[in-house]
Amino acid sequence: MFLDKIYHLNIDPVTGDVHMGLLAEDWSPYLTLTAVIDSIDSIMEEPDLEYAATAALQDEYIYEPDNYLKKI
Repeated sequence: MFLDKIYHLNIDPVTGDVHMGLLAEDWSPYLTLTAVIDSIDSIMEEPDLEYAATAALQDEYIYEPDNYLKKI
């Protein structure tokens, strides 16, 4: 979870929760902290459409990429 507001496809704008496969269905108690941080770093550089935080963010990312890029 991010405490500061971050405008990102995979970050919930209200709660700051991170939406990504590793935290959703690929979670394992054997994952290392390094693996989790590397995955977060990866989605920060290249958002994952499959785990969009909201439909509105997903639509903007797909259909209005220039607007999305201005906001981030």
